[in-house]
Order: sequence, then C-alpha cells, then structure tokens
Amino acid sequence: MFVSTAVTAIVAALAVAPEVSAGGLSLAIGVNTNWGLSNFNAAPPAVKAQCRGAGSFFMDLAGQTGCVSPQTVSTPPANTCPFSWGWHGGRGCCVPKKEVSVCDCGEGYGFNRGSLKCRPNVSPSCGGNQWYHQRSGSCCDNGWQWNPPKGNCPVGIYCPSGWFWHTGLLQCRPTFPRCGEPDCGPDWIPGRSCCCRGGNCGPGPSQKTQPKPPTNPWRWKKDQQPIAEGEVDSSIYCPNDMTACTVPTESGAWAWECLDTQTELESCGGCLSTGAGKDCTSIAHAVSVGCEQGACVVHSCKTGFAAVNGTSCERV
Repeated sequence: MFVSTAVTAIVAALAVAPEVSAGGLSLAIGVNTNWGLSNFNAAPPAVKAQCRGAGSFFMDLAGQTGCVSPQTVSTPPANTCPFSWGWHGGRGCCVPKKEVSVCDCGEGYGFNRGSLKCRPNVSPSCGGNQWYHQRSGSCCDNGWQWNPPKGNCPVGIYCPSGWFWHTGLLQCRPTFPRCGEPDCGPDWIPGRSCCCRGGNCGPGPSQKTQPKPPTNPWRWKKDQQPIAEGEVDSSIYCPNDMTACTVPTESGAWAWECLDTQTELESCGGCLSTGAGKDCTSIAHAVSVGCEQGACVVHSCKTGFAAVNGTSCERV
C-alpha cells in the first residue's frame, strides 16, 4: 500500500471542513481520491491484524485509524453512502471499497467528512416538495422523478445518464436526488449544464444554414425579419462572446444563429429580432457601413449625401 504525502495532506485537510459539496468532495467530476493512510503506527494491534489481506487498507474513520477490508465492509443503508462504497459496521460510517475511489453521493447530496456519510443538500430557497441542486444552484422538484418536463435536446447537445432536457430552463437537470454526477466526461459544459459532443453546442433544432458573405462585407444583407420567438438562451447555444439571435427560415419555422453583436452589421448592439439591435445596412443613402463596439458607423454615402456624425447620411 502506497499513499503519497500530498494526497494524505489533501484528505487530512478535508477533515477540517466537515461538509463538502455537490454530491461528493467538490463540483469536479470523476475525481479519484486516495483515502488511505500512510502513517498507521497508532492503529491498535487488532486493527493492524485486520489489514493484512489483499485489498485492505488503513483509513481515518472519524478521527480514529480503522481498517477497510472485505471482512469489515458490508452493504450500506439506502441513500447513506457514495455510490460503490460500503458500510463499516464497527465504526458506523461509509468507506470506499477501494483505497483510490470517486466520492459521488448523488446530485442532491453532499458528503460530510466528519460523519463520513451523505447528507441531503439544503437551501432556504427550496420549497417542501423540492431539493437543492448545488451544481446548477437551483431547486429541483421531487415530482420530476415521475413526470419531468422533458423535451428533446437540440442537435449537438445531450444530457448525462439519469438527467433530462428541461423544456422551460433549456438546460439538463437530474431527475432525482440520487442521480449520479455528469458522466459525459470532457463533453460536460458546466456553465450551460449540458453535454456538447466535441464541445459543439449547436446547431439548434432548425438552424438555417449561414449564408456566405459577399465580396463587399460592408453590404452583406440577409432577408431577416423580426419574429415572435424573441430571446434564445445564448449560454446554451453559443460561445461566451457570441449572442444567439432568432431568425426566420424559408419554411416559416424559427431558427437561431450565433452572432457577435459588437461587430454584426444586421444585429449591431443586440439581436434585431428582439429590438435590442440595429440593422446598419438599412441606414438610408449609406454606401459603406460598419458595426463597431455595438454601434452603427457610416463610412461613406451616395453621391449628393454626406456622413453626419458617422451615424447617418444627409443631403448636401
């Protein structure tokens, strides 16, 4: 049995703060922790005798050195221990079956390092029929276990096992408190609470193919009209510096596209479809226009007109 000094220090530090967060030790996913002790000289002779077999190791059990072995571990009470852990009957606490193990109590629980047990997450903002989901900082309904507000994930997006796509929140949520942590590895996007294949969170369910800009980028104008769908949650579909704006399709259905509203000619300063942005190419009598830092700028005008304050063309 080998336990590095650094790992031992980490485990010892965890003992200082009894309650640790989000289903296990932290919000990190799939993290293996070495729970063994490198210094077990203080262990009673009887405990040392228990830890001579294969697969056994010493562990700090609520301030006392104990032995974790096939002989000391049994099936834990329901909803009490992290997944794949066992129950140490002699000390009345949860223990990992392997020295290096993941600590995952479920999305509605945290692991108490003092008692070595899983405890339900609590938040004053959640009602009596709800439980607190720390990873998303939101309250989840108990009824989702039987009747979740479930919809189809957008193209390129999927939810972890046991999770579902919430039609109102436009994010993934766990179905019940003992639902495991996200199991999609590097595809998990924390800020968007969903899994994106290869980090690609789009396109949406009916996104229109982006038109190619013409030779003269100053006069790129698409057939875009305001539509009723309004705002789309940019954090779900677009990179951090982009905004998801709704656009119409040839069939009349809605779609969306990711735009940089600081430079986009037709949605300058915000989405044109919501009224927050402006279409710089629609400025009367303008020949060359741009969108700079979210504001329309007129560079040149038709013959007989001149740029006024860089924002409009007036007859001269």
